[in-house]
Amino acid sequence: MEFSRNLDEESEGSQPYPLNQSQPYTCAKGHRSSLSLPTQSDGRICLVCLATLLSDPHSLSLHLSFALSNLSLALRCDRVSSSSQPNSFVASLRTCHPHLLVGPLVRALASACDRADDELSKQVSEVVVELTAALDASVVEDFVARISDMLCKSGSLIRQLHTLHCFGVLLSEYHDSISTTSIRDKYTLFSKLLDGLQLPSDELRGEILFVLYKLSSLQASPWDDDEHDVYDNGSCGIARLSSIGELSLRHSLNVLLKTQSDDVRLNCIALLLVLAKRDIFNNLLIKDCNSIGAREECDFPDSSSETMPHTPITSLLADAVKGSLLSSSTEVQAGALELISHFLLWGPGHVGQIEAFIEENIADYIFEVLRLSGKNDALVISCIEVLSLLSTADDSFKQKLTIGFQTILSVLRYVAEIPYHPVQPHVLKLVLSCVTFCTGIMSPHQTKGIAVTLTQLFKSHSSGDLGMHMETFVLACLIFVEILKSQSACETKELPSLVKEASKHALSSIFSSHEASDTTLLLHSLYILKEALVYSHEGNTLTDISNEKINLETSIVETCEVFLLPWLQNDIQDEDALLGVLELFHMILLNGSIKSASGFARLLASSSWFNLSFGFLGVFPGESLRSMVYMIHSLVVDQMLGVEFGGKIRDVCLLLPSDPLDLLCLLGQKCLFDFNLASRQHAVLVLLYITLLYGNRIADETETLASLEQYILLNSSNSSGQTDCMLLTQIILLYSGIRGTLSMHQAAYSQEAEKTVFNLITYQEWDLLSMQVKLK
Repeated sequence: MEFSRNLDEESEGSQPYPLNQSQPYTCAKGHRSSLSLPTQSDGRICLVCLATLLSDPHSLSLHLSFALSNLSLALRCDRVSSSSQPNSFVASLRTCHPHLLVGPLVRALASACDRADDELSKQVSEVVVELTAALDASVVEDFVARISDMLCKSGSLIRQLHTLHCFGVLLSEYHDSISTTSIRDKYTLFSKLLDGLQLPSDELRGEILFVLYKLSSLQASPWDDDEHDVYDNGSCGIARLSSIGELSLRHSLNVLLKTQSDDVRLNCIALLLVLAKRDIFNNLLIKDCNSIGAREECDFPDSSSETMPHTPITSLLADAVKGSLLSSSTEVQAGALELISHFLLWGPGHVGQIEAFIEENIADYIFEVLRLSGKNDALVISCIEVLSLLSTADDSFKQKLTIGFQTILSVLRYVAEIPYHPVQPHVLKLVLSCVTFCTGIMSPHQTKGIAVTLTQLFKSHSSGDLGMHMETFVLACLIFVEILKSQSACETKELPSLVKEASKHALSSIFSSHEASDTTLLLHSLYILKEALVYSHEGNTLTDISNEKINLETSIVETCEVFLLPWLQNDIQDEDALLGVLELFHMILLNGSIKSASGFARLLASSSWFNLSFGFLGVFPGESLRSMVYMIHSLVVDQMLGVEFGGKIRDVCLLLPSDPLDLLCLLGQKCLFDFNLASRQHAVLVLLYITLLYGNRIADETETLASLEQYILLNSSNSSGQTDCMLLTQIILLYSGIRGTLSMHQAAYSQEAEKTVFNLITYQEWDLLSMQVKLK
């Protein structure tokens, strides 16, 4: 039975008649044929009859339902076949009568709501959605305008569930086609919707929140009104905006606080995120921040004492998101975390808001989300970002961090396995903050776990790409240093071997990835080596120092040999990096075991150390580097010749020049009664002697010989007593060595100086073997 025939029979009692497509068709009411549109099922629908039926508030629900079913069927059949056919129902409706049914359908929807006919309301809403899908954008705007007007005029939204759902679908599906001018009274509409949020139905509040979210996203809110009609009355208009803005925030937060529905939570969070980005809310939040702690009471326009509690928005938000954080829906949890992050990051009272959130125990909830998140990457990232924001309030956050420390360590293990994970630096910062400021928090088991994770982090990127952000590398180094300083370090048996591996791979990852030119990375890797060296010597007695620690010291020396000594051969451009390397060398020579110190001194002496070091001083003549170079010289001499010779350099290291030629010039001066000059000359002679022994030429041999001859001629008469015995023996050996080197080149020399040397040997009873000479 066709819809047109059925409607006529019901209204006129006429008998059915056959359809003749070749003749103009008119319905029983006699409406013109252009308003009677054919359907794909060989029937017709008279638009005038349909509009009349829909518009009549006294139409029976059964008749309305039947008419709507036929209209829906006609729309669906055209969609299944092809609505592009010129004689189809949809094509005819789109071409000639697109807006004819808009008003009647909205009136039918209003009538169904007034009757509390839920099924009919749902059916009308579904037909509206189907009709807008078939027609053009202007029809959508017409529906949006009429439905918004209907909502503004309705007494209560308690019966408008399907109307709100339909309105939300239109706003969502056709957001690009809707002009904000379609909604004529935004203020009244928003006020009505906000009042509806106080109704007890979660389902209804969910639909209201979705509509509010879509209106705000489309910039169809009162504070987006292009006509600025709210400002026409000056301060009154601004007060209205402020009032409805605060109502929006507070009512939304109250819903979020009380609801147990994840769907409602999602819509509420989406709305709050949109509201948080609006400029008008900055003033509200500033006022709120000023009221935190004071909790002053104030009156808000258009609100009652029941609907507008005086709790600061910050505290209300903190309470409201707790339920969402504990939700079983990861989507809800992620939304709540995004809301917290945005609020803390962009809020005007940044520090005050963070401290308020910490006082509300939000950190505890986030740690719980992390603990239960498994390896949900999106949740992990969101949680860590929020915790990083909370950590900026150092004093308030420390206690919370200790509670969640074990959870943070489990996250560290997870993110360390993924190269360039976005929150690697944030997790490491949290770990560093905890181990630095909470002394004794790490158990030996946790110490081992952190060391294993960081060692693996360095190891996995020691051959090629650095594999992590620079900040990540720096933080990993700093954590390792704190581990070595911690109380639990000595109780962790596996730590020496882990430190040995980590320090080697940390340095290796820099050089293999060509990042050695980056001073920051190199200095922090050296920081691990220095602290590891100190750790390797810790113990009350020699028996307390385990074999593992001895092996650690040996490994550090080997690392210097493999990586740092070759690096010194390069064209070094950064004084800080160079000074960092030399400080490590100094620590090994000064505090290392006898075996390590002597072996390393021999390694330096045989690796052109003296030549290199004076080259450094030529590029970086600063006081710190010069002092460090001469201190290392003295320690090398200690191991090679004896402490009494190295001490000669240490005593005057601050007085010695950077240029080797200036050192030679010191020898050309008479030192009679000048103790400082004599001490410097003795130091120069020791340096020349040790460089001669190891083939390190720091100056031209001819110039060196000339300076030495001048020293012999000027100061030979000053030598007497046991104090000068070793010095003069050294002079004779040094002179002999240089003369021997130059003899093959037939270089010129001073016969007078030669005669003086022979006289010293002949007439003075010098024991040439009294000086300890430690050859290579």
